[in-house]
Order: sequence, then structure tokens, then C-alpha cells
Amino acid sequence: MPCYNEEKRLKENSILELINFKEPIDVFLINDGSTDNTLDFITNLSELNTNIKVIHFKKKRR
Repeated sequence: MPCYNEEKRLKENSILELINFKEPIDVFLINDGSTDNTLDFITNLSELNTNIKVIHFKKKRR
């Protein structure tokens, strides 16, 4: 799931439900150079749930 400056939307969205998801699925959250705290937020999520994987790019690619 691409996450560019999505901190607020991720907090409001059902992504938080993935922390307690019962089935073993991997979710890849891709930070593409966000300027807000998206990277910190998704990194914290990945620490709470090992099925959440974070990929980070330093700046937006086109």
C-alpha cells in the first residue's frame, strides 16, 4: 500500500485493524518520501505486528 503523507488518513482508516488481524497475511506499507510523520507511524505499526512490512524511499519517484 503506498503511503505518501498519509499519517492522518492511516490513523483514521481501518489499517489499525491489521494489528489484530487473525489470518497470517503480510501487508507492505511503502513510504515514498513523506514529509509528515507517516514513516514513524508505519514503523511503529510494524513493531506491533511483524506481518506489517515497511519499505522506505527517500523521495518520491516518478
